[in-house]
Amino acid sequence: MGTAAIPIPQASQSSLWAPGRWQDAAPHATAAVAAMPDLAAAHVLLGNILLRKQELDGALREYQTYLRLEPDGSMAAGTREMIEKIKSTPRKK
Repeated sequence: MGTAAIPIPQASQSSLWAPGRWQDAAPHATAAVAAMPDLAAAHVLLGNILLRKQELDGALREYQTYLRLEPDGSMAAGTREMIEKIKSTPRKK
């Protein structure tokens, strides 16, 4: 399943990710993951939002969920790279 299945109108998906609008996408991505937990692309979107919010553990969890659902998906290589970057990022204690 592709991102078109996320319950956000197609035209809105890119506009919500526009500079300064990613915060507006957060509740939609959260709702998409809750409503369709097997929709891998929704986990990447939510992971990207959490990364922007500097919520590294949450982003890592969402990226790992994407890979569990679609290990050979179109975003798998980039998702693996992001996971490695997050894992190598020092955390505040």
